[in-house]
Amino acid sequence: MLGITLFSFIFSIGISLFFTRQILAQVGGEPAVIARVTEQIAKGDLNVEFEGTTGIIGSVGAMTTTLKESEQRYNILVASLNDGLNVIDENGMITFTNEKLCEMLGYSMDELIGKPALELFDDDNREIFRGQREQRKHGKNDAYEITWTRKDG
Repeated sequence: MLGITLFSFIFSIGISLFFTRQILAQVGGEPAVIARVTEQIAKGDLNVEFEGTTGIIGSVGAMTTTLKESEQRYNILVASLNDGLNVIDENGMITFTNEKLCEMLGYSMDELIGKPALELFDDDNREIFRGQREQRKHGKNDAYEITWTRKDG
């Protein structure tokens, strides 16, 4: 009886190890590798090495490569625009701008990033800007024109 119980125990451990290896092969590596890659991507670091990986990790590698390529195309597009472009956060602060807008307004990029957008308008245009931001909070995204004030006035 002891022999059958011992055999059953060893057999169940063998089956467990077999399935564990099969699962790891599907996700493409050891749990430590998966954890490292996940943490790196979560921090925004897309410079992850994926050579020779398969399964889920290999798929993440392919998606990361595609994302990097897309980001490069976006950066080229934004840099080559003949129009000024910026991004303003929910607090009205400029979080991104392109070189063309800097050139148009007479500011450096460092001077514009983090600057309240309202500081770049006269009183009438501040009201237009505030009104448009309020409409956007309610889902209205109509086009509008606004006049910016250059650094030199």
